[in-house]
Amino acid sequence: MENLTSVDWTKIWYNSITIISIMLVLRLLLSRASIKVANGFLIFLAAIIMLYVVNEPSWEYSDKWNYQVSFENILDASIERKDGDSGFYIFTKGIRLLTDWYILYFLLIGGIYFYGYLKFINHFFSKEYRFIVFFTTISALGFYAYATNTIRQGLALAIFLLAIVYMNNKVKSIVFSIIAVLFHKSLIIPVAVFWIVKRYNLNNNFIYFWLLCLVVTILLGSSLGVLLGDFLVSSDNRMDGYLNDENESYQAGFKLNFLIYSIAPIIYGMKMKVKINDEFYNQILSLYIIVNAVWLLMIRIAFTDRFAYLSWFLIPFIFLYPLSKQQLFKNQNHIIALILFYLTMVT
Repeated sequence: MENLTSVDWTKIWYNSITIISIMLVLRLLLSRASIKVANGFLIFLAAIIMLYVVNEPSWEYSDKWNYQVSFENILDASIERKDGDSGFYIFTKGIRLLTDWYILYFLLIGGIYFYGYLKFINHFFSKEYRFIVFFTTISALGFYAYATNTIRQGLALAIFLLAIVYMNNKVKSIVFSIIAVLFHKSLIIPVAVFWIVKRYNLNNNFIYFWLLCLVVTILLGSSLGVLLGDFLVSSDNRMDGYLNDENESYQAGFKLNFLIYSIAPIIYGMKMKVKINDEFYNQILSLYIIVNAVWLLMIRIAFTDRFAYLSWFLIPFIFLYPLSKQQLFKNQNHIIALILFYLTMVT
């Protein structure tokens, strides 16, 4: 596999995920029994997948290549820190003081990334649902990209999941929240919202905030995008490269496909919360709605998916958590199969 490029590596990942997803969908459609695996096997499986992700080749000037170069040169006295994500800078420099082997650096990042998701899944989901939740999560839009490309933000989100896991331990939750923000400043949005909804969850009222943001972004059009773009550039110089990028795959403008993808879990979640009346579910659904509403104000900005993913990473959990708590449908496995198929095909 030495001659494979990162593009080949990515194609193998998505083709494999699609094939396995179809097999799991067929299994769920043909049997009412859940797909249970031992915790030890799930950890082993996650470790194997993590090793694959970590070993994706990096091509020159790619995001991963930039992380590698930064790691190798971070001890150079002539290199100045150019961003405000001091937590990630300290993390990188600390590892570089111990070793110059960049593979170990990416292994540690991958380990934390997968650990955050696994810890969240094992904490909030019963044993019979953990495998399907894990596989749905790694199949969903963004998971692979944020492990191999948008690494810093992906790592910060995984740490944020630990803050949610320890939400009943105030000290630990605050510590992980602070670390998440220090690793990537964009996490200030979900972290702030998390602490708000943890203290003041207004149930259905947040949907009106989401609708208000949608109306505002439609009425103000591109002028709002320009205003927010200027603000983001002034607060973080790295954003200048994103917002002024001329890559055709990141054209600015109102993205209807992003909006449809974002609204599906809201409609689903609003129906499910009535059925299960679960405090934790109400909190993560409110977290998703508010953070996604903030993204709506930025929907016309280039690279807007990097803001949208601050809410999108919760989508597999919003879809599957209610089904893991109780039998809500006669053929519940069919609903789970539909969710898995939908998220895989969107990806």
